[in-house]
Amino acid sequence: MGASISCVVMSVLTSFGFPHLKNRNQEEDYIGLAAECFISGVKKRCREEATPIPNIYDEEIGGLRNSECDNAVEDMIRNIPTFQACKSSLYWNRSTTSKEDINLEGPWST
Repeated sequence: MGASISCVVMSVLTSFGFPHLKNRNQEEDYIGLAAECFISGVKKRCREEATPIPNIYDEEIGGLRNSECDNAVEDMIRNIPTFQACKSSLYWNRSTTSKEDINLEGPWST
């Protein structure tokens, strides 16, 4: 891993409200945390968008690979589960519906 954590990894963490590194020994933990945050972002898009789930995953991974791809980003990508490994979780996130999302108005509601 490089001398410092990548801007891309830090931006993933910052977007989820995580603090900056206190010391370099925590860098490896932050790589794994950034990978988890990445999957959380994909899950959020799955809930909010009608885009096919494999496309969302591919777009997000492609965005990482097209950015500043240094050692920290490569380490983060290695920590991200493959689509096959997390697809059930992503589809489940899309299928969950809250009570507020259900419209009970109409002739059948009386």
